Amino acid sequence: MSYEERIAVHYSHRINFKFTDLTDTVGLTKTILLTPSMADFGCRKAAVRVKTAGVGTTTLTLKVGDGGVVDRFMTAADLMATAGTWVALTYATEPFLYPSATADTVDALFTATVTNLSTLTAGEWDLYLDLVDMSKMKS
Repeated sequence: MSYEERIAVHYSHRINFKFTDLTDTVGLTKTILLTPSMADFGCRKAAVRVKTAGVGTTTLTLKVGDGGVVDRFMTAADLMATAGTWVALTYATEPFLYPSATADTVDALFTATVTNLSTLTAGEWDLYLDLVDMSKMKS
């Protein structure tokens, strides 16, 4: 995101996913790495905007977390929701802080039920995250 866009939407990252990012998976789940391994970071908020509803499976959800807790930042956003809908708006009561010794990645976990992700025929979503470098806040 450009600096101007980050200021306008109050999020530091926008990641776009299309159903084709998931259809290479003959299975019910797929994890996509969103950030490299980082230490001392926080996530203040997360949101998903459904641009095109998912089609081709019974349910489709998105969780955002790390190697320790798969839904630390977002729990089960409904990606089958109506286009234009904002789902899973989450705000941390305090940033999720990771000490330097515990570098980790931020990951997106997509989960379908009944039919595999490879059966998806439509869907597009924007994931917004507000990630903060907490090391800059140390005294």
